[in-house]
Amino acid sequence: MLAYLSRNLETAAAGKCVVLLHAFPLSAEMWAPQIDALAEAGYAVLAPQIYGVGDSTEKAKWQMLDFAADVFALINSLGIGKAGKVAVVGLSMGGYAALALHKAHANLIDALVLCDTRAEADAAEAKAERFKFIDALGEHGNEEAVKRMIPKFFAQDTYTTKPELAEQLSDVIRQPRVSVLQSQLEAMAERPDSVAHLASVACPTLVIVGEEDSITPLDAAETLHRGIAGSELAVIKSAGHLSNLEQPVAFNNVLLPFLETALTKA
Repeated sequence: MLAYLSRNLETAAAGKCVVLLHAFPLSAEMWAPQIDALAEAGYAVLAPQIYGVGDSTEKAKWQMLDFAADVFALINSLGIGKAGKVAVVGLSMGGYAALALHKAHANLIDALVLCDTRAEADAAEAKAERFKFIDALGEHGNEEAVKRMIPKFFAQDTYTTKPELAEQLSDVIRQPRVSVLQSQLEAMAERPDSVAHLASVACPTLVIVGEEDSITPLDAAETLHRGIAGSELAVIKSAGHLSNLEQPVAFNNVLLPFLETALTKA
């Protein structure tokens, strides 16, 4: 069972709903700046928590398609999109889940936003590094994830100008059980390649990337952009991997106009 954050769900069935899928090793709270902005703009907002995060039930040995199936079931259970429109926004791991959801339920999605993510499966070296990370978590606990991820999340200046972000996200990373983080890493390591699938994405699509993203850099975003016909590409300046949190105003100034146009046309 997936827990979630939400706003304005009473309007979701007949209105416009935005589904937000979060990054590893964080929670749906990472979308706070977007949840507020989207709700103020009149959208219904649904931000599911991945297995074992918050009040979501923990699940072992899951795959991205499993999470996509449960997100789809949650959407249906809430009556979302029956007469309205649905946009799916995913960042990093959330982008992998968004692509998995599109593979399984393309008809559900009227607009797609892929942020700081990639379509390619892990190469052998990257996959091996994820499993080393899993082993290190077993030995050192959640602090291993804090040590590895926090230095990679932001543009360099952000660590000086917004030090509270690193502190806040460190606290978030410490909350779930170690096994929850390990399961996320395994699911990412085992995810299938999605490059060939990009050609079948026909809904309006926006690709967003932080200018200084070192985890999923500009070339990964350009692969998505080239692969999805008619897609838009936006580069957020002075942002790294978590562009939505580092530069929320710039991010929202790209996201909201896109959704307004895309969901009106859909």
